[in-house]
Amino acid sequence: SNRFYRILAEDDGTIWASSEEDGIVRYKDGKVEVFNEIDGIQFKKAPEIQKDLDGGVLMISLDGILRWKDGKLELGKRFDTRFYKVYFSPNGFRWELD
Repeated sequence: SNRFYRILAEDDGTIWASSEEDGIVRYKDGKVEVFNEIDGIQFKKAPEIQKDLDGGVLMISLDGILRWKDGKLELGKRFDTRFYKVYFSPNGFRWELD
């Protein structure tokens, strides 16, 4: 099975979902895109997806934080999230707890 962990709906109708097996799924304008690796960073089983204050979408992978902004997915910060818990507050603060 391929369960979804988190789902995020944007104002423009774009839907983001973190899935158990496929990584991050983006649905926009009737098209589906699947992102499961970028620059060697695997982000299957991404536990968090949420908007940031600049209108981007933040995702946490096992290897770090990824950000979608202006049609590009990029690595924000690289670290092993198995040893940290990362939380994003609604006001944009990021908390990294060990």
